[in-house]
Amino acid sequence: MPSGFQNLIIFTTIASFYDVGGFFGGKFLGKKIIKRPFSPFISPSKTW
Repeated sequence: MPSGFQNLIIFTTIASFYDVGGFFGGKFLGKKIIKRPFSPFISPSKTW
């Protein structure tokens, strides 16, 4: 059974992969699939 430190490393690694995957997925596929901004009224002109 993994120790607490190993669980922490595994959880951090999985969370990092999800975060990086979401970033690149949104960066490359976001403007090709969805043509309009997600929420233009909340934060206009703040997203590149």
